[in-house]
Amino acid sequence: MKEKFFMKSSIHLSENRLSELKQFFDSDLPLTKFVHEPYKETNGYFKDKWFVTIYIEESDRNKLHDLYQKWHDEDYPLEKCEGFFKKIFNFFNCF
Repeated sequence: MKEKFFMKSSIHLSENRLSELKQFFDSDLPLTKFVHEPYKETNGYFKDKWFVTIYIEESDRNKLHDLYQKWHDEDYPLEKCEGFFKKIFNFFNCF
C-alpha cells in the first residue's frame, strides 16, 4: 500500500475566498484538514484577511495551486494590449 505524505501550508484569504476554499475541500480534497480554525488578522499587512493553516496530501497540492491560479486570474485579469506597430499606425493615422 502506498504511504501518504502530508504537508503543512499557511495562507491568507479574503472572507469570500474562505467559503470557496471550504467548499473546494469538501468536494475535491476530502483528506485536507484545517490545523486550526481560520481566524481573522487584526493588524499588519494582512489586516482583515483570514489566516488558514492546513494539512494537505502532497499529491493534491497541484489541485490547490490550480485554485490559487484561478483566483489570481480573477483578481488580476490580463489587459489586452495592442502591438507596437498598431500603436504607431494609430498615432500617425489620427493627423
